[in-house]
Amino acid sequence: MKTLDDVVDAAAEALAGGRRLLVMLDYDGTLAPIAPRPELAIPAPGATRAIDALVQAGGQVVIVSGRGAADVHARLGVDSVDVVGSHGLELWWASGARELVEGAEEARETIAKVQAAWRTLASAQPGAVVEQKPFGVALHYRLVERGGEALATRASEVALAHVDVRIKSGKCVVEAVPALRWDKGSAARLVLRRAEASAEAGVHAIYVGDDLTDEDAFVALRDRASTVLVAPDDRASEASARVADPAQVVRLIWELAALCDRDQGRLAGLP
Repeated sequence: MKTLDDVVDAAAEALAGGRRLLVMLDYDGTLAPIAPRPELAIPAPGATRAIDALVQAGGQVVIVSGRGAADVHARLGVDSVDVVGSHGLELWWASGARELVEGAEEARETIAKVQAAWRTLASAQPGAVVEQKPFGVALHYRLVERGGEALATRASEVALAHVDVRIKSGKCVVEAVPALRWDKGSAARLVLRRAEASAEAGVHAIYVGDDLTDEDAFVALRDRASTVLVAPDDRASEASARVADPAQVVRLIWELAALCDRDQGRLAGLP
């Protein structure tokens, strides 16, 4: 797989040709190290400063997360970024505009039923955590000492009894979401199309993510973006490049900010 330097070199070539930089970033495991509980996940050191520097230098930054958009926005505290939350169902633009994918609202009642059932399951399993989201519910079993996978399987069976729900799996987590033909890949394509519509010389897109749900975006953006997997070692992925951890993601963002505006990169404290 390609490296951080390869991603930066490709961006430099694109910017030299006048293209605008669009950087899409997952949150958990990408901008923030994975935490034992979802509420404990905070941005890696320097992440918010690097993002702000990139935006100030002229880049567009979009956070694409399974978390609710409001949650991501509050954790980053950077008003100048766009946030795509709930696996693409919520679109919060830096301009203040808010969009919701059609069909998401109608699924709330079913998701609430799944949440109640999952809380019952989790109450009998020490370490299990149920996380309520605007348009989904997640069951985390990272802290379950024994039987975590069995719990996830049972939770999935309970949720799939509802025809308007589907299951997404991640790192020690299962999530019930509305059964819509929409995911991070769909949202990433939408973001890219809109960016291209307002950039006369074109757009150079980069998508960075670490989890199974990010593979949808890697596939959707194949041949249209630099796709970067965040993982300590090589694993099967549709991404074209890899960095080891959130610290390297922060480094990548600083490098891109410096490319967009080298003076800004120095003033912001490029490591």
